[in-house]
Amino acid sequence: MFSSGIPASAEVENNSNQKKYTVNRGRPSKSVVISRPLCVLMAIGALLLALLVGLVVFFLAPRECAAGDEAPSALTKAVDSVVGAMRISEDDVDERLPRSIRPTHYSTSGLVSMVLKAEEDTSEIIFHARNISIDKHSVSVRKSSSQIKINAQDYAEGDKYKIRLDETLSKGDECELSLGYTGILDRHLKGFYKGNYFASTQFSPTDARKAFPCFDEPYFKAKFIISLARPFNMTTLSNMPLGKYEAYENDKTWYWDVYPETPDMPTYLLAFMVSELQSEQSTDTRIKLWARSDLTQFTAYAGDLAPKILKYFEEYFGTSFPLPKMDIVAVPEFGFSAMENWGLITENVLLVDPATSTNSDKRETAMVLGHEIAHQWFGNLVSPKWWNDLWLKEGFATYLEYFGVNSIGRLWKNFYFLRHNVRWV
Repeated sequence: MFSSGIPASAEVENNSNQKKYTVNRGRPSKSVVISRPLCVLMAIGALLLALLVGLVVFFLAPRECAAGDEAPSALTKAVDSVVGAMRISEDDVDERLPRSIRPTHYSTSGLVSMVLKAEEDTSEIIFHARNISIDKHSVSVRKSSSQIKINAQDYAEGDKYKIRLDETLSKGDECELSLGYTGILDRHLKGFYKGNYFASTQFSPTDARKAFPCFDEPYFKAKFIISLARPFNMTTLSNMPLGKYEAYENDKTWYWDVYPETPDMPTYLLAFMVSELQSEQSTDTRIKLWARSDLTQFTAYAGDLAPKILKYFEEYFGTSFPLPKMDIVAVPEFGFSAMENWGLITENVLLVDPATSTNSDKRETAMVLGHEIAHQWFGNLVSPKWWNDLWLKEGFATYLEYFGVNSIGRLWKNFYFLRHNVRWV
């Protein structure tokens, strides 16, 4: 069979007449012939059947009732109930957070501190938290140097936590919300999760709220300062290059790694990792490839392609890669083939073994690299406001991945046909 209008290689080889690609017929098969009179009779029968159905509906369906007439039938009530259930007003949909207040900065170090700005007068702060236990006694809200009294706070429906203040924040006011919390480090491949060699994040689309309290919607862009505690024999990664590290309370077996502030970004692109993985430097000083120590040799293929694709997109867009570095990490325990976290791409198709990997494996690795590097501009530098615009970033990245891979060299020309197993001669 053909895929998306492009024939498989076996079908091209069998297409001996050299005409445009057509489905090969194979062996002759018995055909069924319908005469013209029979076709006319079948058409008349279909019309009569449609007329009969119309008459049945006209005579048996309930009429509109005047005042004092009998009540609508059970069928009418059932239909009205279904239609009514489908008429959901915007007020009934409680998916999004209010736009009355937004975060501008986050700082995480076991505790979370958020700088919030009021977009309109409000006395409520509502944010996301899922499977997180918030220490109510630790929650504080400060405006300038003064503490704002909290009237009430509790979890709300839809993975939300609501804080009601004793005073109203006026439009333009800034305040700082600080709180302590505990979460769950599980193996569900969502939020901040545990693997055999690492603990890593997968926040897209709505799982940052499992890792820390936050405004977990793409609309709410903010700057992040991340601090990660690690054992002395492990390393950490985040969106930005490591800023500094220091011993944890003079305990030389644990360290804090502190990362500098990120650009404005939505929570789903934030990423961090604690691992025993090792790195290999690519030909571009900004790009490192990470894998288990016994597998780093298999990052060479991606280490050759990624700098070329990155350089091509920088020239194509006329905009330099916005971050100081790009780490590309081979993550075997992963729910997706890859994720475009800004400056920290995670993949499970990164490794290529020259001895055993097929051309199809190499094509997939190249295409995923092209897709995720294109996202560093489409999706990361420019992000959607809501998930109904997901097609914009994914559509552009899918389109541009062909440009990136095709730019690598002669081997990858006409890559669309290669990907669909069409032999180009």
